[in-house]
Amino acid sequence: MLDAAAATFYATFRRAHYATLSSHYLKLVQSLMPMRVACAGGKYPIKTTADDDTEDVDGRRRSAMPKVKELSKFVFTRKFQVLLKELVRIRDTDATSKSLVFSQFTSTMSWLKEALPKHGFQFRTLSGHMTMRKRAEALRDFQNDPPTTVFLLTIRSGAVGIN
Repeated sequence: MLDAAAATFYATFRRAHYATLSSHYLKLVQSLMPMRVACAGGKYPIKTTADDDTEDVDGRRRSAMPKVKELSKFVFTRKFQVLLKELVRIRDTDATSKSLVFSQFTSTMSWLKEALPKHGFQFRTLSGHMTMRKRAEALRDFQNDPPTTVFLLTIRSGAVGIN
């Protein structure tokens, strides 16, 4: 909940800029999308400027292509370390405990599928492309297989058919 001063500022700002807010909102969302994708483990290139110009084949000078860095590798690796630390803590506290891990992006799910077994975790998955029968089977396998302690779910598919 906003405090009174923030609410007053927001209301004043909104009245003054109502006509242009939608275009500003779209620009803001477009600006934040790379960070959202990177934080969730998706591979979103962050472009930076090149160090110098390069020479074309025919001797003409041209601007170098921008360098591309993947912020997602750093951000996601750190998030995975925190997740792994928590999963290990849960496993050490009670080896029979089970954990649900939700992700918005399928690229994150793919990365987790590769990384979790390297750290001794067995898992089952539930994603949007699975039929209801396959979803029920994955859920049943997760519940009844003691070594399987992690269930990976996409946010949208996790909300459907798990009653």
